[in-house]
Amino acid sequence: MFENDASLHGTPYDSAPLSAALNKAWIEWLVFWQDLPDTLAVEDQVARVAEQLSLISRRLWRNSYAAVGEAHGDQAKDTLSAFVALVDEFLLFNSWAGQSLWIEQPMESRLFKTRMAGDHVPVKIKKLLDTRDPAQRDLARVYLLCLNLGFQGRLRSGNGQGLHEKWRRALFTFIYQRPPSLDDVQAQMEQLGARPAQQLPQRSSLPDGYRLALALSLGLILLILLGQGLWWNIEQRVDPSLTLRLTPPATEQSL
Repeated sequence: MFENDASLHGTPYDSAPLSAALNKAWIEWLVFWQDLPDTLAVEDQVARVAEQLSLISRRLWRNSYAAVGEAHGDQAKDTLSAFVALVDEFLLFNSWAGQSLWIEQPMESRLFKTRMAGDHVPVKIKKLLDTRDPAQRDLARVYLLCLNLGFQGRLRSGNGQGLHEKWRRALFTFIYQRPPSLDDVQAQMEQLGARPAQQLPQRSSLPDGYRLALALSLGLILLILLGQGLWWNIEQRVDPSLTLRLTPPATEQSL
């Protein structure tokens, strides 16, 4: 449903365009979410959320595709899919007025007519870690950012939490060619907490409920990252020979 505009093509992989585009889209989403009035009727809230996410998703697709070009268009598509899956989990598992309506029709269903992201994204992450293609390091950054921001998918149940942690560490090691340290986690915390001043509108009438919910969500993410960083640091000191054992999923599904 997203048109490829050849005029938007730039130089592929100038730095980390996919993860940069995802980060920008996530900030745009958070700014919108903060400003969404809680006095609206439930149906109007859902409609506004769906409309804004459609706009952000289209911009993300155009920016990422323009940055990597047709040769890596599949990575731009995977970046878009990861973003939609991340936002859907945000809206499906956080309490808000439109939660029940969003369960009936999440953003993935609205954009792609599918409901498989919870399985599809973990399959993609596992495949990337199996191949460890250097040309996919920026896509690995996309997946690491999604995992750090709370995406779990099918890893939400069973032994998924342990695998979620292994994948985070494996993605970091693949991206930077070394195990993560506490300093690395602190740097990620600063990046997640950063808000470019020019992108933030004045919010004098921001509802207290949304401001509090966002602050708690970001605080929880930062605490998880800090705690995990301490664990990573200790684990590397205690057992430097530790290796990752990743259990492959049964089958891969496509969008």
